[in-house]
Amino acid sequence: MISLIKIVLVKLLAAHLICDFVLQTDAFCEQKNQINAKGIWFQLMHALLHAMVAYVFIAKWSLWWVIVVVFCSHFVIDFLKSVVKRPDSVMVFVIDQLLHLMVVSLLSYYIVENQVISSERFPIWIIVSGYMILLKPTSILISLFCKKWNFVADDMSLPMAGRWIGYFERILVMTFILLGSYEAIGFLMAAKSIFRFGELKDKNEIKRTEYVLLGTLMSFTIAVVVALGVKLLL
Repeated sequence: MISLIKIVLVKLLAAHLICDFVLQTDAFCEQKNQINAKGIWFQLMHALLHAMVAYVFIAKWSLWWVIVVVFCSHFVIDFLKSVVKRPDSVMVFVIDQLLHLMVVSLLSYYIVENQVISSERFPIWIIVSGYMILLKPTSILISLFCKKWNFVADDMSLPMAGRWIGYFERILVMTFILLGSYEAIGFLMAAKSIFRFGELKDKNEIKRTEYVLLGTLMSFTIAVVVALGVKLLL
């Protein structure tokens, strides 16, 4: 038996990840961050979607007030984010996500009153949430962190290739850790390093290599931390 608080918390977190990253496109996010009536309209629609998904995931239909709490809190946080001077900075992104996580945590505690529930299907929620964290949320964080170096890829790069490479490498790292195949992570990192450092032929490539290496190390670090956290919960 697993305490209901854990299940409620993971379900609300999964709802947040799906609505904030899987279903929210870059174009929608840009519209939502505008300080005008159109931006507020997008924020309201996003908050409503988030509230409905959270309500469905909780699947306790008597708790209709969950919709109100999630809707209002999400709208207020998104509105405050849109009025700051740099809504696309690392600090704003982290604070924004921490505020959402705080609301999710407090709401979970409020919903639960010393109840317990069967652990059936609970591991699936944890694993799926872990993989979702390693996709777009991690990609956005790495992109914002590396943005200060202002490195622009040349025209020879495939569109969105770097993002998808990051997706696959983090998925593989987490999968290897869950399977206990830690040595495979070393082979994966070595293989990527060989390809990247093979391009280091002159001084003009040093900046590119350092930029890629920084993103790679950050990507691997986040993947390992999230995977170990998922494994601990399991």
